[in-house]
Amino acid sequence: PPQPHEDTRSAPEEPLLEARVSTLEDLLRDMIAGKIRAPDHEASKWTAEDAERLLDSVHRGHPIGTLLLWQQPDAAWVVDGQQRVRVLTRVLAGAGLGAEPFALHLDLDEMQVVRLKQRKHSPARYLPLTEVLDSERLLRWLRRTAPARLVSGDWPFPAEIRAGLVAHLDRLRRTPGSLARL
Repeated sequence: PPQPHEDTRSAPEEPLLEARVSTLEDLLRDMIAGKIRAPDHEASKWTAEDAERLLDSVHRGHPIGTLLLWQQPDAAWVVDGQQRVRVLTRVLAGAGLGAEPFALHLDLDEMQVVRLKQRKHSPARYLPLTEVLDSERLLRWLRRTAPARLVSGDWPFPAEIRAGLVAHLDRLRRTPGSLARL
């Protein structure tokens, strides 16, 4: 028989839940690589306005919240947070304006996230969010738009816009999100 105050518990088991903080950049990289998958439910109720509000929150530095993942041998499946993950992937790694209804841009003059209805806007003013997490794509966009900015004497952008752009890109790359794996 056990003695009084004797610990009779067995060795601790592996934890059933693992929690960690990840960046938005890491989350998207894992989504694109297929390491994290979010089922596409036909009942999706998110609108382009919802996507705009989510990315505006990210732009303001707010975290995207906790995502619940179910770890399987082939990938981690999103159990809770599918809509946020799918919208972030569509906006930041999607096909862009004209092909993607959730296409969003950063208005470099106002430093706010906007949804363009058509392409008639000045391309030098609106940075597509599809370009911001891929350095090569961002540099190509800057090279394409620099001549339009040169006409106004700003190469490629005035100091206050450059500072705002750098801050925005940093927030996007470092936006925290909690991942809980089952």
